[in-house]
Amino acid sequence: MGKETKKGSLTLVKDAPVEAENTAPEASEADAIDIEPVAPWSTWLDGNRQTLKALHSDMQFLIKGVPSAGLNWQPGANTNSLWALTLHTLGTTLHLLATAADIEPRWQEWQRATELAASGDDPGLLLRAIRNMDDFLDKVFSVLEEESPEAERDWLGKPKPVSYLVAHAVEHAGRHVGHMELTRQLWDQRAKRGR
Repeated sequence: MGKETKKGSLTLVKDAPVEAENTAPEASEADAIDIEPVAPWSTWLDGNRQTLKALHSDMQFLIKGVPSAGLNWQPGANTNSLWALTLHTLGTTLHLLATAADIEPRWQEWQRATELAASGDDPGLLLRAIRNMDDFLDKVFSVLEEESPEAERDWLGKPKPVSYLVAHAVEHAGRHVGHMELTRQLWDQRAKRGR
């Protein structure tokens, strides 16, 4: 082990440099091999599709059994309800992936403020919207397989690669499913206390 340094309460240990033994002859440039990517575009896309479907399953679990008051309840000022978070997450995923696939609807038609202000009393509507999004995922990811990951699309007035838009859809959905989980936990605690 190497030298230890302290930063706050975290101790970092730096390994001493290892001196490599020169037992193998150096390879010439002619011996170099082109390395193929480990995960081709279609494999990466399928992983993202599966991740979004798993997040949608989590969303369904968080919505089931919550009364109308709980679906629209906001834990505090400048926070969002389960209803609004569901619609916003699905809407953003729809627009990011549609933009990436170069199909309608594109981001210019996105109504973020409307999603976040929404309310409703039928959890069945939210559950159907999630199932519809899962159907859309199957269709849009088959279109995305024909796209180049480096192809650029206009997102909020700036060029972004298709791969960025797909990754951002997954990251954004994951963040808001986390918000939904915390909101559900706070609602359940509030309901237990009878408030």
